[in-house]
Amino acid sequence: MNSSPCHLQDLHEDLSSIDGHYTGESCAFCGHPEFAKLVEIWGPREFMIETCCEYTHEVVNEFLNEDPKRAGEWLGKALRANELGGSKVRRVIADGGQLLIDWHLQVVPIGQRAAKDFIRTHHRHCPPPAGWRFGAAVRNGPGDEGIVAVAMCGRPVARHLDQKRIVEVNRLCSRTDVASELTWNACSLLYGWCARKAKALGAEHIISYTLASEAGTTLKAAGWTVDGRVGGRHWDTPSRRRHRSANVEDKVRWARTLVRKPISKLPGGTAGGARAGAEELLAQVPARMPIGGCELARAD
Repeated sequence: MNSSPCHLQDLHEDLSSIDGHYTGESCAFCGHPEFAKLVEIWGPREFMIETCCEYTHEVVNEFLNEDPKRAGEWLGKALRANELGGSKVRRVIADGGQLLIDWHLQVVPIGQRAAKDFIRTHHRHCPPPAGWRFGAAVRNGPGDEGIVAVAMCGRPVARHLDQKRIVEVNRLCSRTDVASELTWNACSLLYGWCARKAKALGAEHIISYTLASEAGTTLKAAGWTVDGRVGGRHWDTPSRRRHRSANVEDKVRWARTLVRKPISKLPGGTAGGARAGAEELLAQVPARMPIGGCELARAD
């Protein structure tokens, strides 16, 4: 390298030429053959880079902090993290002073029990649903530790809706105990996957609900539209005793029609006033609100 650590911009091209092997050129700092090598990835996202000297290591750290996206490309291709980790690096992020690999998100299968455990741990205000038709997880990094979001789908909870031709996303949430960058786009990815899966199984519509205080940015990004507003209520009645939830806030129903000429009808198809009221309500909600554990500040 031909520059000092403080002239980072001049070193970008030099760094891109380092591929994890000895280049045969002498380091301008230490005089030894210059190199930067990814020696280990542990857990889902931690990593360690070895360099020829502490000065080159300082330059590498500056570069990784300065340009997260380009740093991810360099780490994935030049230092071969894509091969070592079995996935593609999206970028490098800083979390509490530590650099982590932000992998490209992958939709992966998940069982009902594992999905319920995830919802029970990470959902902000709802327990896992009882029903289950299918579900999926989004993984950022290898293994179960890399799972950052989960969706569970089943029959519509509302009895008057077509139980065969309409699928409901009963729960969807992402982790809030990891850096928010790691879950960016995860919820929209899951909503899109759920719609495709429902269509493949013969469903005509797919629906989901958010609290009236939530903006629904993730659903909008996945192509869903407002179908109506539902008044908050307890499921506990004298004839059917249920646990009383502390959260009885009004909800907004979102929907996506999956076929051109559906036989089944959604309530919003004939309740234009309810839909307009829900849209008016959403217009009053700040655009940067959490939804089911999904951070919406970084809209997809």
